[in-house]
Amino acid sequence: MNMNRAWKIFALALTIKLSVLAFFLHARPGLTNWGVNESGMIARSLVLNHSYAGAFHDAPGPTAWLAPAYPSIVAAIFSIFGIQSHAAAIVLLILNCLLSAITAVVVMKIGTRCFSETVGFLSAILWAVSPTAAVTELILWDSCLAALFVSLAIWMTVKLEPESGVRDYSYCGAMWGCAGLVSPSLLAPFLPILLVLYVRNRNAKQLLILALAMLLIITPWTLRNFVAFHTLMPIRSNGWAEIYFGNVGFELHPSGPSMQYQAMGEVAFVEKTKSDAVRYLASHPIEFSKLTAHRAFDFWALPGGAIGLSFIVGLLSFFGAFHAIRKSRNGVVLTLVFIFYPMIYYVSYTFSRYRHPIEPIIYVLAAYGVTIIAESVAGIRFMSQERERAARASTH
Repeated sequence: MNMNRAWKIFALALTIKLSVLAFFLHARPGLTNWGVNESGMIARSLVLNHSYAGAFHDAPGPTAWLAPAYPSIVAAIFSIFGIQSHAAAIVLLILNCLLSAITAVVVMKIGTRCFSETVGFLSAILWAVSPTAAVTELILWDSCLAALFVSLAIWMTVKLEPESGVRDYSYCGAMWGCAGLVSPSLLAPFLPILLVLYVRNRNAKQLLILALAMLLIITPWTLRNFVAFHTLMPIRSNGWAEIYFGNVGFELHPSGPSMQYQAMGEVAFVEKTKSDAVRYLASHPIEFSKLTAHRAFDFWALPGGAIGLSFIVGLLSFFGAFHAIRKSRNGVVLTLVFIFYPMIYYVSYTFSRYRHPIEPIIYVLAAYGVTIIAESVAGIRFMSQERERAARASTH
């Protein structure tokens, strides 16, 4: 891939995203208010108490409510620019823009590798100018970091060949592990992708190395959780709690006034919400099915918003995936990402920013869908012109 083009894409994306950030910082100064922000609370505890704790008010104990990567970055920013300060918020929002601009380059690499330079360039441009991506970059959350890391993991995966060395597979597995430490939902397509790679290449040894490298990255955090809570929590503790909130209600959410989380402790609270959620699912299967279908639609139509650009891009990505599975060696790998990643949100609840981590893959497949449509239109036009020429020739 042309490095000059990559730098231009990076510069274009960064310029657009910083411009959008500057406008909104002027129009809506409240963007830098921390409010109820679990990452900020944990980072505060890391700086003041050197402990990964205190995700919610009046709960100073250890936590695994969030994966460790982003709160640790926030803590580093706090240590320089002040705890939950205006300056720290601005730095983190600028970091979002930088991460997103780097993602534009990775998107171009994925599109070029899987399809063509045209698809790679188009998908990077779409990502750079995407208004939905720009809005997510204005949120003090891990979405932009997650989008970059899963994009890097996918790029390293689609580069793998049967003759690739142990180092390539190790680095790829390590990148998947790092993505998991940003958000464990990013690991949802990991096992299906491993299965596809095995069926395609039958390289069990290399794939075992890849899987072990991923586990090696997340194991220290899993051990920390076991020591802190005396129970197995691979990365995060709150999976069942989120399913409870999305189906039963948010009345017990730790950020609210119920104080059950604070009184019971994280492990007991999660176990309670798990048992209550399982009981609800068993007694309300039809209602749960309807809610799940509604959430699945919301995930692709943008939750809480009108059907617009994101819905169109989603449709184009499914169209592109349909053709990619048949025509591209790595089409299945890309498709598995947006099949398996959203499942946890289908059964719990979804916001627009929850889709953001896989938007880079969605944009690659959407760009491929656009090129398929363009080629079809051009082919129809060419055939029409040829028929007109033949008709004119037959009259002379």
